[in-house]
Amino acid sequence: MSLYPTHIREERTYTKQLERMPRDVAVAALEAVCLLATTGVGDVTKLKNRAGLFRLRVGDVRIFFMFISEKSPHEQHKFIALFEIKWRGGAYK
Repeated sequence: MSLYPTHIREERTYTKQLERMPRDVAVAALEAVCLLATTGVGDVTKLKNRAGLFRLRVGDVRIFFMFISEKSPHEQHKFIALFEIKWRGGAYK
């Protein structure tokens, strides 16, 4: 079993925000999420006062997500649940 999540879930808000971004920014963000999911590598910070929420920094973009584990009768699945993607200036407002 991998130490890192192997599945990614996108919430509707995240998907809409990603569609509004320039293509090169969106591609870089998705590549960073995939790298995090497969290797655990990324500029990640656990956010204070927000239970279980993390931030991945990719250039001027901030991606907010949670790590989620689900158990089935035979194995455990790990996910990254993506919630929001925002430009740096408006990310913490």
